[in-house]
Amino acid sequence: MSPAPTVTPPIVPESMGVDGVSIRGPEPKRGLLNCGAAAKYLGISKSTLDEWRVTGRSPVHYKLGRRVLFRASDLKAWLESRKRRSTSDVVEC
Repeated sequence: MSPAPTVTPPIVPESMGVDGVSIRGPEPKRGLLNCGAAAKYLGISKSTLDEWRVTGRSPVHYKLGRRVLFRASDLKAWLESRKRRSTSDVVEC
């Protein structure tokens, strides 16, 4: 039995823009991503992002009716704010 392949977060070339994720609708023009696309960008499951959003641990987002949208630049800033040199670094959620 061969080992399961490792999963790595997506690497988005700068030439594709910050979002780099294809979603339907006009959102990419404004740099907005739906929950599924934002989760893919972050390399996590949609359900994890949903849980973080409900508990206040997710990146800032927009709520438009039933839709939840994330600005690509906010996702990038949120990721940068979680950069650590050691696992013992204090993380504030």
